[in-house]
Amino acid sequence: MKKIILILMALVVIAANVGCDQASKEYARKHFKGKPNISIGKDLLIIVYAENSGGFLSLGARIKQPYKTLVMIIVPVFAIALAMIFILTGKYLTKLELFLLCSVLGGGISNIYDRVMHNGYVTDFLNVGIGPIRTGIFNLADMTILFGLIVLVIIQALKKPETIPQ
Repeated sequence: MKKIILILMALVVIAANVGCDQASKEYARKHFKGKPNISIGKDLLIIVYAENSGGFLSLGARIKQPYKTLVMIIVPVFAIALAMIFILTGKYLTKLELFLLCSVLGGGISNIYDRVMHNGYVTDFLNVGIGPIRTGIFNLADMTILFGLIVLVIIQALKKPETIPQ
């Protein structure tokens, strides 16, 4: 019974990530595409519409087909499937680790969905920074993926190593 509740919680987190990201991207396509950039807080946040054919920070944008489909869709789908299998069979995930992994999965699923539905492009619209120190243009899915991965790495780094029985 406990496993079913954890799986339902995981599905809720994934669905919330996908839903919020897709709603924000749809809003960006309707209200920001073809419009001037919007500066908030003296350029602390800039709303700038972009269609990204690459991955994080446009990495891979110049890869030619059919390799681009392999790198941008097929490999991520395979990785998501492996992570889902890990969630369903894993016994050693804390609730926080499950939440973080599902945030990464939700962001990944949403970006893949965007790429499939929008001719190979992911909608990006956020840019933050101070003066010349700026991020690339990103979206909510990118934030949940990055946040989830960073915190998971920190958690794993802080865990005490298990002793190996001899």
